[in-house]
Amino acid sequence: MLYLAGLAFAYLALADPKSCTNSQNCASGTNCLDVNINGQQKEICTKCEATHVPVEGACQAKDGQDKCTPQDAPDGTCKACQGSTYLYSGGCYAACPDGFYGKGDNTCASCDSSCDKCEAKTPTSSRCTKCAVTHVPIDGACETIAAAGAKCTAKSTPDGTCQSCKGENYLYRGGCYVSCPQGTPNSETNTCDGVPAPDCNLPNCKSCPGGTCTECNDGFVLGDDKNCVPSSVNKSGLSTGAIAGIAVAAIIVVGGLVGFLCWWFICRGKA
Repeated sequence: MLYLAGLAFAYLALADPKSCTNSQNCASGTNCLDVNINGQQKEICTKCEATHVPVEGACQAKDGQDKCTPQDAPDGTCKACQGSTYLYSGGCYAACPDGFYGKGDNTCASCDSSCDKCEAKTPTSSRCTKCAVTHVPIDGACETIAAAGAKCTAKSTPDGTCQSCKGENYLYRGGCYVSCPQGTPNSETNTCDGVPAPDCNLPNCKSCPGGTCTECNDGFVLGDDKNCVPSSVNKSGLSTGAIAGIAVAAIIVVGGLVGFLCWWFICRGKA
């Protein structure tokens, strides 16, 4: 009996996600996942105890961090993410797991079904950088190796990317493009030159020498914290719509004041 009890205790200890190696505050239940981020496997907690929230897969005190906006009724998860972090499965991450990309609303969205890895093309769309092994990326979308034969030379052991590009197409992060999404087209090598390494790990960043972002992808601008934010939000945090509304209100007020002053002086002149 003691032996069976010991086995049962050991099973429960292993099954309890509180044994997540990276977070002792992970809530009870099936809340520990293994995901791949930038090609590396990582263990993440998706739901913490109510006093904590998941940030980069580990539980942090909800009042001691600035990346996650907790639920209105705290339940150990995030309802939104701040800065250059993205909401995935209840937590906030600097980079979305493989198979997802970071959208302009700070959420992770799924790549297309035939795509294994993708990156943000605009704040609301993606381009594929690695397809299923039977396909390759052509202008950001997956095509069969046979259909893409005039543009892409697949690797000898297919892995969902191109080895090189043909004709007037340029190699960019494993795919062939008519025009380079980033970098400078090189017609001699059919490559996009000057493209930052894909493991830069700075979402929506176009250039990051030394690990600091200096230029963002189209649709994003560099914020005060050197992170890329959607261009629809300025550094003060106001959307372009809000700024336009303030400007219109200011014009109406100034116009009304000028009109009143003109009326006043005209009437005084007649008097």
